[in-house]
Amino acid sequence: MITMAAPTDSGDLVERLTREVHDHKRNEAFFEFIDSNPDFYDEAERMALRAYREGRRISAQFIIEYIRWNTPADYVSAGDFKVNNEDAPMLSRVLTVEHPELAEVFEFRQVNGQK
Repeated sequence: MITMAAPTDSGDLVERLTREVHDHKRNEAFFEFIDSNPDFYDEAERMALRAYREGRRISAQFIIEYIRWNTPADYVSAGDFKVNNEDAPMLSRVLTVEHPELAEVFEFRQVNGQK
């Protein structure tokens, strides 16, 4: 299971993202998905870190679609793999909280309902 440090009152990006990861209403479902599909998170992390090493930007939505496209159809049709498109913002935030250097890879917008 991925564990996040408790948020603080600092205004820097990683601190803000940590707060959003803790506060967002979908976080429980997202972490349940990650716990059930650790290979998904490992691949997402690998792709994001590769983009960072290559000096490229990448979107979490692209990562999700790439993994979907490259996941065997029989696995997907069995119902074992259902990543929600709404999890893309959470994915980029969790990856950046764990790897602050990824702040250069992703673009962050305000999560609906967050200040």
